Amino acid sequence: MLDFETIYRTRGEAFVFNILGLWERSTRTRHPCEMSLEDRWAYFLAQTQNNTRAA
Repeated sequence: MLDFETIYRTRGEAFVFNILGLWERSTRTRHPCEMSLEDRWAYFLAQTQNNTRAA
């Protein structure tokens, strides 16, 4: 998946904000404190990446 700077530069702030908003609403994710867009993106990637490895 693309890193924050690449996706932000190519798609724009509105795109990133909308993706995060949709995911956070669908998973009912609430952050205990205000987070930057970049921190929210990092959290999103950590929660959605596939952690399985080939044996």
